[in-house]
Amino acid sequence: IIGSTYYSTWPSSLQRIATRACVSTSARSRSGVENLAAHGKKSLDNIRTIASSALFVAGFCRNSIAGATVRAFAMPSDEEEPVKTSVNEECRRILNEAMENDEDIKAVKRMGGVFNEIPIEYKNPRSSPGAAPTLYGRAVWTDTAADGRLFAPQEKRPVVFVVHAAVGQQEDFISWRLRSLAALGYVAFAVDMFGSDRAIWDSHKCKDIRMPLYEDRSMVIDRFLAGVNAAATRVPVADVSRCAIIGFCFGGMVVLDVARSLKLHDDLQLAISFHGILDGPKLYDPEKRPPTEIGHITRPKVMIYHGKADPFIPRENYDAFVTQMNGLGIDYTLREFDGVGHAFTRPEKITPSDIRGGFGYDARVAEETWEETKSLLQKYLLGLR
Repeated sequence: IIGSTYYSTWPSSLQRIATRACVSTSARSRSGVENLAAHGKKSLDNIRTIASSALFVAGFCRNSIAGATVRAFAMPSDEEEPVKTSVNEECRRILNEAMENDEDIKAVKRMGGVFNEIPIEYKNPRSSPGAAPTLYGRAVWTDTAADGRLFAPQEKRPVVFVVHAAVGQQEDFISWRLRSLAALGYVAFAVDMFGSDRAIWDSHKCKDIRMPLYEDRSMVIDRFLAGVNAAATRVPVADVSRCAIIGFCFGGMVVLDVARSLKLHDDLQLAISFHGILDGPKLYDPEKRPPTEIGHITRPKVMIYHGKADPFIPRENYDAFVTQMNGLGIDYTLREFDGVGHAFTRPEKITPSDIRGGFGYDARVAEETWEETKSLLQKYLLGLR
C-alpha cells in the first residue's frame, strides 16, 4: 500500500506524514490525520487526499501488517533536523520551477499520465567511513510518455541510471532530472553512492564521505553495480538489458569510471558525463590484464560535456584523462564549451558567490546538451535516429 501510485507521487514530506499516521493512534480519526497533514502541505486537496489514504492504510496496518513490517516504516524522531532537498529555499524554488516548466513533464501531465516514484533500499557492497550499510536509491517511471506512448502496468522499458552530484541523490535537481527522463519513457533510477538517506549539505561531512570514493575508485564501480542489481530485481518495469548512465559533477566522474572499468555492466549502451571530474585514475591492474584488452570490454558510447572554464579540472588531470581514454580505445566524444564553468546545467547556480567559486548556469549550453542527450538516448536505447 505504501508503495502505491498515489503515495509514490507525494513529496517526501507528505510521505513521512502519511507513514507516521499509519502507525499512530491519531490515524483513527480523520481530523487527527488532517491536523498532521496540515503541517506538511498548504493545498487543501492534497491534505484531504492524504487524510483519506492514510486512514485506509492505517486500518490495513492495524489488521494485516506484522510488527516487523511496520517497523520498516518507522519515522525519525522529532528531534532530527528537517530534511533539506536544496541548499536554501530560493534554490528550491528555482529548481521546482524548472521541473514545473519542463516541457516533457508538462506533456505527460496534459495527457493525464501518472508518475510513479518508489524508494529502493539495497545493500552497500563496500563500507567506508560515514556510509551506512544500506544504499538509498529511487526509481521513477510513468504510464504515459511525452511523445504519447502508453505503457501497460508491467511493461518493461529501458533504464537510465542517474548518478548524483556532491551532496547525494535526494536533492531537487536530481528529482527534476528523474522526472524528465521518466517522461521520455524510461525508468529513471537514482543510484546512491554515499549510503545516506538524505542529501548532505555540511561541506566537511560531504567531503569526508566522498574521500574514500576518490581514493579507491573500485568502490565506485561496486556501488554502481549494486544499483544495477537493485533495479533489475526490485523494479518490475525495468529492463536493464537496455540501459544508460548519466551523471553530474561527482556523478560525471562515476559515469567515466564505469565506462573505463573492467567490471562494466554488459548491457550498458551509453554513458554521459555532465561537468564531471576528469582525471586518469588506476581502475585496473595492468599486470593482470593489459590495457589493450580493456578496449574490447568497454562497450558504451561515451559523451562528455565539459566547460573549458571549469576551475576544478587541473590541466594535468585533463591530460591524464584524455591519455587514458585514448589508451583504452573507448568510443568517446569530448564536447567542450568556451567560457563555461562548472555546474552549467544547474539553473540555481547564478549568485555572485557561485560565479566567484567557478560555478555558473549557462542556459544555452544546458539546453543544447540536454536535447542532444535525449537524441542519444533514443538512438542507443530505442534504436531511433
